[in-house]
Amino acid sequence: NKQLLQSMCLAIKTHEGWFEGSRSWRNNNPGNARFSRVGYLAKYGTVREDRFNVKAGQQGFAIFKDYSTGYMYLQNLVLEKCRKHPDWSLRQFFGDLKDGWAPASDGNDSKRYAKVVADAMRVDPVTWRIGNLL
Repeated sequence: NKQLLQSMCLAIKTHEGWFEGSRSWRNNNPGNARFSRVGYLAKYGTVREDRFNVKAGQQGFAIFKDYSTGYMYLQNLVLEKCRKHPDWSLRQFFGDLKDGWAPASDGNDSKRYAKVVADAMRVDPVTWRIGNLL
């Protein structure tokens, strides 16, 4: 469902603190996605790493060439998790599971994050399944 995916990604962007001048804004990274040492598909172009204030052993955030590329990456990352874990609820998606979006180890309140996004999507964070986005 394209409309729900759009609502989810915009809610993630807002929750991640996107505003003019913010780190995610400067990095063209509305999802505040971590930089991946595995590499990126050619469609994303050159992706650099924001090394500012990187904790020991932790990757920095990705820097995309422009907003549309960063937003496309956010959407594709969400859809990838949906394909991999279609039975997850939003709470599981944002939780501390192995592939969770917002682990507590990064200072996140995953239950609150799930509720904020669920409210924006007008779905229940516990019963609604992310596979519905496919």
